[in-house]
Amino acid sequence: MSLDDFAKEVSQSERVFMVRDARGVPAPVAPGGRRTVPIWSSRPRVERIITKDAEFAGFKVDELPWSEFRDIWLPRCEANNWMVGINWAGDTAIGMDVEPRDVRSAVENQVESEQARLVVETSRLWLREFTTKDLEALTAIYEDAATTRWLGDGATRDREGTKKELQRFAKLYRDRGYGPWAVVPKESGEVAGHCGLQDLEGGATVALSYALGAKWRGKGLATEAARAALTYGLETLKLPQIVAVAQMTNVESLAVLKKIGMRLKGEEMHYGKTVLVYVAHGAGSTQ
Repeated sequence: MSLDDFAKEVSQSERVFMVRDARGVPAPVAPGGRRTVPIWSSRPRVERIITKDAEFAGFKVDELPWSEFRDIWLPRCEANNWMVGINWAGDTAIGMDVEPRDVRSAVENQVESEQARLVVETSRLWLREFTTKDLEALTAIYEDAATTRWLGDGATRDREGTKKELQRFAKLYRDRGYGPWAVVPKESGEVAGHCGLQDLEGGATVALSYALGAKWRGKGLATEAARAALTYGLETLKLPQIVAVAQMTNVESLAVLKKIGMRLKGEEMHYGKTVLVYVAHGAGSTQ
């Protein structure tokens, strides 16, 4: 595992794992002659070496917030001219020994790169870019068949499927400057669902997409989020038009599209179904 991979795992969990026994945290002498404090980016990794390496037998796992390791242990390592050994593994303790400043820099840079960009703010909501830290919250929403029945092919998504969706969203942010965004009610700070823009299946037309978890429906939040995303696409991104599709039996979604001012265009086939297509045009559009 590289330092970058280590940093990604730590930035997502905000935890590091050390070992200790009655004498405290070990700092064995590395081949270069400097002492090294070993840390791991996940509990299974450290438990594996305790099981495999006789030198670590009898040690207990110590879980620390990254902020505590950063503010207490890294300065201690620097003061003593110690290295940090990341994710030692194998039948003997082997891994990567890194300068404390490089560990700090790698994790902090990763955390900064994963900071969610706020796209739109409304009276009750933030619409922001998803990050990998949203995986569990979004999985809980996408595992609910009552939510996903109206999305695309209607299939639920497990953790791995949701992870692939987040990767797809991230690529859209990079390539297009838009994508499905996290809907975050200000009252809770939780991820309530998604709302944003993406390509309509079967073409390059930009489409509005939204879905909220069960506990957030019936509060007018879908309308508020959809209106904000539509306005952002037409006025800020200057898209000439945005469409939205809804199944004929999806009464709630059809009501949302009408409330935000989209007009019925007609029926089309998408995602293997006959759907109603609604459209909104930008100010400069000739249509």
